[in-house]
Amino acid sequence: MPDIILTLRPASKAVITPDHWSGSRLIIDGIPVWGGFPPWGSCPDVLYEARSRALCGITYGVHERSRARIKDLVDLMDHGTVRYREFRACTKPGDIAKPSAPSAPLNPKAVPWTAQQFLDEDYVEIVWSEESPDMFGLGQLANDTWYYTQAGDPIALRISDLDEIAETYGLVLTPRLALPCLEVRSLDS
Repeated sequence: MPDIILTLRPASKAVITPDHWSGSRLIIDGIPVWGGFPPWGSCPDVLYEARSRALCGITYGVHERSRARIKDLVDLMDHGTVRYREFRACTKPGDIAKPSAPSAPLNPKAVPWTAQQFLDEDYVEIVWSEESPDMFGLGQLANDTWYYTQAGDPIALRISDLDEIAETYGLVLTPRLALPCLEVRSLDS
């Protein structure tokens, strides 16, 4: 069951690990880190490229009350890997709200635009592959671990069970990461 671990600070790096380490204490690029929950209350969904069906990354919904804090966090992260997306319903006086993204049929496993599924939500996208995602799969995964420094700053993210996620969505894992190789080891080794 491969995992991906990627750093979120500039410049991002990544590694696909062949198995789980027992515990959440790692050294990532020489920095001791501790695993925990995401810095905001949201479960990630799946991002993929439609033609190749390559699993490209994940996306987190951002609740309105958390937008300012999450934007501040994302400002500290590598914008080549982590993107903040604002989706707003376009309204004019007297109009019914319409999504700002192009319309397409809704499908519970492949929604081309997140705005169609969750109107007026913002998103944080985290992309690790060379392919650019153009599809969204509603996943609400529980396979993510965020890693923090002793000061409490988020530094990295691990997504576990990539093969199971890919199988669930009929996706493929690509060995081509858009990021340089990351050095990771267990604090217990």
